[in-house]
Amino acid sequence: MGAARAKGTMAETAVVELLRVAGFPLAERAALSGRDDRGDINGTPGLAWEVRNRRTVNLPSWLVDAQSRAVVTGADYGLLVVKPQGVGITRVENWAAVLPLADMLKLLREAGYGNPVNVP
Repeated sequence: MGAARAKGTMAETAVVELLRVAGFPLAERAALSGRDDRGDINGTPGLAWEVRNRRTVNLPSWLVDAQSRAVVTGADYGLLVVKPQGVGITRVENWAAVLPLADMLKLLREAGYGNPVNVP
């Protein structure tokens, strides 16, 4: 396994471990699937996960990847998790989670924040 793949595996494993502790006991790393990539983590119905642990950050492209995984899997949300430089594997709860603003607003409204008005 190359160094880049090892970094990715380490990051995905760290996110899976946090998800399990946070109430997603069936979360697991997904097998590589080639062309019809279904995301990096399975076992969280309705969610498609992309995890990135790279020195160079490309949020727009990675967010498109996460949204594509959601379409392929029929998930409600495509989520991007990014390990920031200087934040270790043991502090995975401090990594960035990114999703489109429209999805964030929907989640906030479903959680009881804001007024249920006509918004995208």
